[in-house]
Amino acid sequence: MAAPESDRAIRTEAARDCLLCASPGTPLYEGLRDVLFGIPGAWGFLRCPSCSLLWLNPRPELRDIAKAYQNYHTHARDDPAHIKSQACLRWLRDALLVSSCGYTQLPVSHGCRWVGKALGFLPTLREMARANVMFLDGVRPGRLLDVGSGNGRFLHKMRRLGWGVLGIENDPQAVIASRHTCDVPVIESTLEEANLKGQSFDAITLRHTIEHVHAPIGLLAECRRLLRPGGRLVVLTPNVESLAHRAFGPSWRGLEAPRHLHLFSPGSLTRTAQAAGLNVQRVTTSARTAYGIWSLSRAISRTSSLPAGSPLAARRLRLDGLAFHALEQCLVSSSMGCGEEVALVATVAP
Repeated sequence: MAAPESDRAIRTEAARDCLLCASPGTPLYEGLRDVLFGIPGAWGFLRCPSCSLLWLNPRPELRDIAKAYQNYHTHARDDPAHIKSQACLRWLRDALLVSSCGYTQLPVSHGCRWVGKALGFLPTLREMARANVMFLDGVRPGRLLDVGSGNGRFLHKMRRLGWGVLGIENDPQAVIASRHTCDVPVIESTLEEANLKGQSFDAITLRHTIEHVHAPIGLLAECRRLLRPGGRLVVLTPNVESLAHRAFGPSWRGLEAPRHLHLFSPGSLTRTAQAAGLNVQRVTTSARTAYGIWSLSRAISRTSSLPAGSPLAARRLRLDGLAFHALEQCLVSSSMGCGEEVALVATVAP
């Protein structure tokens, strides 16, 4: 039974100034609705004229933010059909991890290794393999903290690769799903409230987490405190300068109001990490999610729902999405920062 509308309503607060330079934001989008998970309310985004940062205004108050995640995708437990399909594809992912990322300890057959080597020549698949391990390929396994660990699948994978893993997740339903599905250690808390021991992790990952928090600089500063000297922080987040955002504007899937509170460009994410005292090593953009983002953004712009129609229309939709993905991959390969994700790698000085 659905919760009464009064229980689902979210109390909001104004957020008028840029967190990086304190400049007043200028309106970019107004009257946005949550077409993904049906959270009530009308939302808007402001843009900083100096920093290219976007932020939600009005935004949910901290005490009510959990209401925005009542039906979130990380709550779902894997059904038998999904588990079977994942098992069928696991050998391919492992082959790519062996060939593109050097994880030779994975138990894959000789033939599977050759398949992985062949597919590893494709830039998109090679990029997907590295992103699947949060660009920690080539890093000696140690203690790994995943902030916003969701359903725990990433931690389960990294434990197979030799890492000692711990997750932080403040959504209780996601914590239940991660423990049930993946049996990984997860603390139900925010990172700041967990009060973990300083300098106790070799790597910290934030996979589409930073855009969900009220205080991104504070979050990254806490990550810096927890990293050992020379430790690595890796952040993945939607890119406001992506090709799909330019094409679809207010229908871009990456907006996801009211859950995405801050949205970054490569430049603004770099400034956020530097403000937290981190040494930024590399900032790139990735086209690996371009097909899915394009398909959902197109559906939102046309029908405010998932793609539907005849099988022929679905085939055309898939071909259009592949063409868009190929175009974005070419532009990203030409050093244009228009990929759907920003990937930032930072360290703590020894």
